[in-house]
Amino acid sequence: MLRFVFKRGLKIRCGFKEWGLQKKMPNGHLYFETTDGETLSVPQTEFYQKYLKKEWVVVDDGLVDGKVFYEASPRDLQTFSEKQRQKAVRKSEYLAAIIQTSGRFVSTPTQLQPLIQEVAARVHDPKPPSTISVYRWYRRFMNGKSVVNLVDRDEQKGRRSSIGGEVLELLQSMIDEIYLNPQKNPVSAAYENVCGGIKRLNASRPNIAPLTPPSRSKVYRYIKGLEAYSVDVARLGKAEADRRFSIVTGEQITDRLLERWEIDHTPLDLILVVYLDDGLHTIGRPWITVILDKYSRMVMGFYMSLHTPSAQSVMKCLKHSIMPKDEFLAQFDDIKSIWPAHGLPEALVCDNGMDLHASAVVKVCHELGIQLQFCPAKSPKYKGSIERFFRRLNEELIHTLPGTVFSNPKQRGDYPSERMACIDMETLTHIVAKWIVDIYHQTPHKTLKTTPAAKWQEGLQHRAGIELPADPQQLSIIMGIPAQRTLFHYGLEVNGLYYNSQSLQVIRRQHGHNIRVELKYYEDNLGYVHAFDPTHKEYFQVPAIKQEYANGLTLDQHEAINRLLKESGDERAENIFERREELKVLICKAQKGKKMAQRKHGAVLAGVDSERPLGRIHKKIPESQSDIPETVPDPSKVPDPSLALPSLKVTSRHGFPHQNEFWESNHE
Repeated sequence: MLRFVFKRGLKIRCGFKEWGLQKKMPNGHLYFETTDGETLSVPQTEFYQKYLKKEWVVVDDGLVDGKVFYEASPRDLQTFSEKQRQKAVRKSEYLAAIIQTSGRFVSTPTQLQPLIQEVAARVHDPKPPSTISVYRWYRRFMNGKSVVNLVDRDEQKGRRSSIGGEVLELLQSMIDEIYLNPQKNPVSAAYENVCGGIKRLNASRPNIAPLTPPSRSKVYRYIKGLEAYSVDVARLGKAEADRRFSIVTGEQITDRLLERWEIDHTPLDLILVVYLDDGLHTIGRPWITVILDKYSRMVMGFYMSLHTPSAQSVMKCLKHSIMPKDEFLAQFDDIKSIWPAHGLPEALVCDNGMDLHASAVVKVCHELGIQLQFCPAKSPKYKGSIERFFRRLNEELIHTLPGTVFSNPKQRGDYPSERMACIDMETLTHIVAKWIVDIYHQTPHKTLKTTPAAKWQEGLQHRAGIELPADPQQLSIIMGIPAQRTLFHYGLEVNGLYYNSQSLQVIRRQHGHNIRVELKYYEDNLGYVHAFDPTHKEYFQVPAIKQEYANGLTLDQHEAINRLLKESGDERAENIFERREELKVLICKAQKGKKMAQRKHGAVLAGVDSERPLGRIHKKIPESQSDIPETVPDPSKVPDPSLALPSLKVTSRHGFPHQNEFWESNHE
């Protein structure tokens, strides 16, 4: 059977003329147009009348796929108000008593009146109905023998719109022009234009009876009766209208662990601080990136930083999610539960952010065998699990911490967020990890009907094992930023820095001059890169030539130093080390600035994140070039006290309890 639905492209035939449906008007009218430009606007009820009488015939080639008809049940007594139900029950009592007394319903007034009075006396009704009213009740009741038929249909009462003819046409055109547009003009603007249009029309034809403008209340009621979805499409855009009127008919079903991971970022509703030699300074709200396993709702990993989300944020979080968490949890003595989440997923579901579309992220997923799935734009419902997790994280944890900014200014009220802030990145990482492992994972989930930790253990029983990268170092290399450079006698140039070693020059001797070499570099440490050996088909580490400058240096810091050199007009190599020292001073100065944006920028340059809460500007510097090993040591393990920032500590502020005390008191 052929079906049709009211969508653009539907064609109908009336006599020898074909009409094409262009749009559905907000007032419920259907707007048709012929190929000659002739237009027609008809109510939907009129269309159905002509359709049933076969005056209008749907053309086969204009049919649109879609379901128009659906099964529905008529309304029952409970859908009416209490007052309407009581009146209907009263009517049914009169009819039942009359039929029971006489054995049948009598319709003559002389026989019916005594029965009505008898029933009224029995039920103590001071105002018994008339005989004609009871007769009408009986006629309605017999049409289906349902009490619902006796309910007063008050919704059918009320005034009807008296706007019609030329006034209605003018009103509709002004609504389309003034009200239904992205400018979001108020209803009053449409009313004023209608009145002005009628006034100009009357002036242009003095020999014709003038039109009377509608009252303001009539125009307001007419606009209020427009279809809400169509109004939002015109004023807010289709994407926003679809979001507001979206329907949920099901959810993404997963039947095993690691089948579907969801990743997203959000700014936490909390102002962080950094502790310096002269006290603490607020540095703004951090971003958190989280990966959630859809099957178990287990948090696979997270990464926090003050930097806006980037490809590095995604890969840091992905690495934390894949690897076991034992080493991470070892730094927190008070976390009692285990965090068993680890492994390689089958699919990673994300939105359409530029950071997730980055070529580095796509290549990493391809190399790890992860299917990268992008949700439609502006459609957070496709990864609703992680969106709900973010809401729960903020409401149950972040909003209970000193320095929170809450979800909106109204909820925040007069709470002095900046003055009460006393939590730094190190403490926040500890608190978030404890909440995830000891509280969220151990709390029954509404959808799962069990805890995420128990669901994870249940999922393990149906798996042969959890897959992990065979070589953890290989995972770190895969997470690097891919690049390709030409190999010269002085090595490889990446981000304005040179990298060289004996192993690297062996490749040049074997494959000749100007060979292009695949490599991976790392934004959080420019002290080395990994170059790919085309002969042995493996990566090896190549240190920076200026190791004392590059070791432990982040890409953000390096770019800031380059800006300092350009501003000074002196870019000689010997000044690079001086500029690095100047950068340390600028970072400390920025973290003490008067504006929070300046302090936050200073913390970003310092490299403050959940992996290194104290930043990345303190490190060991080799005394001479000969001290540089082939394998560059991790600078965070050999800090030099002479270059380190002042040690950070958490103290109370303004009489507010210590963070850990606050946490324990709110979650005992």
